[in-house]
Amino acid sequence: PVRFTGEQARLIVQGFREAAEEAGYVIHALAVLPDHVHLVMAWHPRHIDGIAAHLKATRRLAAAGLHPLAPFADAAGRRPSPWGRNHWCPFLWDARHMAKAIRYVEANPIKAALRRQRWSVVTPWTR
Repeated sequence: PVRFTGEQARLIVQGFREAAEEAGYVIHALAVLPDHVHLVMAWHPRHIDGIAAHLKATRRLAAAGLHPLAPFADAAGRRPSPWGRNHWCPFLWDARHMAKAIRYVEANPIKAALRRQRWSVVTPWTR
């Protein structure tokens, strides 16, 4: 399994920020943990599979020389993806579920014995 460092987490968030600016995604909660990422986004017309593919910040990690799977590159220099094949994308249908999901994501680093995360790409959610 991949274990992201703090520097890799910052690069992942930069990639998310670039994708959000390109496509107009609004991120309401984000947590980058050593082995997974959680985020809550506002509805967007792009299909969720396209959003997930767009958000994967692998190019930024590779450009910085910090791709976690660089030692496993093939002869052409292609590295395996550090991201799982599947992603879990539940839809939040009401304000109660949205608030609960945001609280969950914000608490996730604390549950993992990490510091609270505050990313500038996050737009606070208001009802």
